[in-house]
This record gives sequence, structure tokens and C-alpha cells, in this order.
Amino acid sequence: MARSVQDRVPDSDDETNQATNSEEDRSQMTRSAGPAHRSTESRQAREPANSRYEPSSDPASQVPRQKTAVTVKIGEEEMKFNLSRSIPFWRVFSKVENKFRMQPDTLRFLYDEVRIGKDDTVASLNLEDDAVIEAHLEQVGGA
Repeated sequence: MARSVQDRVPDSDDETNQATNSEEDRSQMTRSAGPAHRSTESRQAREPANSRYEPSSDPASQVPRQKTAVTVKIGEEEMKFNLSRSIPFWRVFSKVENKFRMQPDTLRFLYDEVRIGKDDTVASLNLEDDAVIEAHLEQVGGA
């Protein structure tokens, strides 16, 4: 009695041929689809998430970050910064001290005659655009 095709147990060669055929089928489908018909999913798999081709679906990332212009004044010298509202001022302090070749913590920074702490931010001080921060040498002791 002859076996039907469905009853036949596949040989290992048959499995290899099926795998090869399925790979060929996939490559032919990709070639025939062309670049205009490629799905967004395949493009996302090839491109990084922050690609300029795919807009982000996160609404917070589409709103430009608000920056505040701040000027730090040491005597007659000035340094200008555009700061995000959440950046701590210790970053600004270290840049100013590096530019003027000063040791860390040798300057004190004041806004409206109130000392600015290292962990203060533009938001915590409610600074407006073009705010001027004065820097003075730290003074220990007094008389």
C-alpha cells in the first residue's frame, strides 16, 4: 500500500529544503515589496528610537525645553549661560571657577543679595530671563 504525502515522515533533507525555501520566499517577498511598501515596524527595527525619521509619541519630548538666560558677573567680567530650569547651580559654579582658574568653593554667588546654594535651580529661585548673578570671593571671618 502506498503512503500518501501527508502520512510520509519527512527526512532530514526535506527539513533542510523547507528551511531553505522559506528563507528564499522571505527574501523574494522583501525584494518584491520594495522600499515604498516596507512597514514601519521594519524601519523601527533598523533605526534607533531617537531617529529623525520617526517622531516621538511622547508629548513631553515634543515640547521644547524652556531655557533661561543667566549672566554670572565677576567684577567687570561676565559669563552667559542658557540653563534648563532643573539644572543645579553647582554645575554653573564649577564652570565659572574653572574659567577664572579658582579653587572650588572660593566664590560665593548672589542673586538679589541672597546667596545661591549648590543645589538651587532656576526653578527653585524663580529666575527670569536675563537674570544677573554676582560672584564674590568667599570671605572667612570678618571685622
